[in-house]
Amino acid sequence: TNVSFDWAAADSSGTYTLEYGPLGFILGTGVATPTSETELTVNGLSENTYYDAYLRYDCSNGDKAKTLGPITFKTLFLVDVGISGLAFPTVDDCVDGLETIEVFIQNYGQSPQSLIPFFYAVNGVVAPVSPPVDGLYTGVVSNDSMEVIGFDAMYDFTQPGTYLIQAWTAFDPDSNVQNDTFSIELVTGYPLPIQEDFEDGVLPELWTSDEFNPIYAPGAHNNPTWVYGANLYSFNNMTTFKGSRQGVLAAGDSLTFDYRYTDWPAGLDPITLNGDSLVVELSVDCGETFIPIYVITEDNHVPTADFTNIGVDLSFFAGQSIILQFRGVWGSQDYWLDLDNINVSGCPVSFLSDVDIVPASNADTTDASITLTPTAGTAPFSFQWSTSINDTQATLANIGPGIYTVTITDANDCMEVVQYQVGIDPTNVEELISFDQLKLVPNPTTGQVQLELELSNTANVDIQIFDAVGRLLEQRSLQNVRSARPEFDLDAEAPGMYFVRVATGTQVRIGKLIIAR
Repeated sequence: TNVSFDWAAADSSGTYTLEYGPLGFILGTGVATPTSETELTVNGLSENTYYDAYLRYDCSNGDKAKTLGPITFKTLFLVDVGISGLAFPTVDDCVDGLETIEVFIQNYGQSPQSLIPFFYAVNGVVAPVSPPVDGLYTGVVSNDSMEVIGFDAMYDFTQPGTYLIQAWTAFDPDSNVQNDTFSIELVTGYPLPIQEDFEDGVLPELWTSDEFNPIYAPGAHNNPTWVYGANLYSFNNMTTFKGSRQGVLAAGDSLTFDYRYTDWPAGLDPITLNGDSLVVELSVDCGETFIPIYVITEDNHVPTADFTNIGVDLSFFAGQSIILQFRGVWGSQDYWLDLDNINVSGCPVSFLSDVDIVPASNADTTDASITLTPTAGTAPFSFQWSTSINDTQATLANIGPGIYTVTITDANDCMEVVQYQVGIDPTNVEELISFDQLKLVPNPTTGQVQLELELSNTANVDIQIFDAVGRLLEQRSLQNVRSARPEFDLDAEAPGMYFVRVATGTQVRIGKLIIAR
């Protein structure tokens, strides 16, 4: 690899000398190059290596300038590409339905690169990207440059929730795999139900308001409970209280809420509306537009200092996710508008459980476990595992490799049945092997792959292939080999990332394998 230096010209004529060497070298023992120019390119350096350099100047009249240095620098890898980010979607984008994933392909190395395979996965499931038709960058990415490219294989974000998007390159050879992959967590919406009574005493996490501090304690203005409150008058003629995107609604789901209008400041007397209104509206397009679903005016408001309960059928919006919004509009007078007990019925499509799976140490042990923590739905939760009628806790312990089914039920009798697979731990390794030591060809593959293995000494070799969750797919033992070319048939496996574990008894190495069709 090489590195270029440039510097400002001296005031008088003379000769520059650039001396470089390994990090910490003693001045006078390095490689010295004289030049009359103010720039110099040094070639033949080792990649990804630290060096020191010194610059001195000898004037034509015999004077010498003070030597500058050490100037410490690190060379680049020659071949080093990866995904540096997502152009779309980002955390600021509202995604709904089929969307195109766009990535930034970055050349971190020194040499221009082309024909770069790249892939993506969502929530651990690899998308059906099929190079060379899709997922192969055929342009040229220059040093320290970045290109934007989208996948043909789109992803369906219709279901609101949390999506972990991972994109990576699978370029062979690549000297540095540490920057191949980029990950982003994208929240497109939250599950039902909506249950807000303001008893936490703070503005709800999933809601926003244009009021400075709209949550009032009981008795603040004769309100019996914690409420959302807004004092509307001529200089504060509107209040907006907006939720986050939540869903998906089903037929029969409904909205209920309590409201009241009372005098300011005491909140003791009811208000007769006169041009005032409370508009309840929702959006099905990520907040771009809002549709009124219930409007309170002087025509349907019954003056009372007590709360009035309202119910609205939402069946018309079944199958959609919504953003709920309450908008109070001032017409006359000076009063309090209070809201309480905002509820939208419905079951979450998933309880979005955080899952902690401890794999088994080997195929014959029962030291594995599964622990679930639901993040959606309404507590308390009950669990029924398929292993036994007595297994009813969030943690299923003392199990071996296999598939386990659990039925989760929340306080609203919403139910979800989920399967989890426990594998054998393939991660007790020393380090990842580079592809010049262990080579998988072709990689990516459509299913047929050959392992090209070279050892420094003859040894017995155990080869295992695992999927991304640690499930053992195939294993093979080779006796007294120094080089080998075993072939594997993975045609029956789904597209995705796999791990090939090679153990010699004294060392264990792992290589990444991509199946793409």
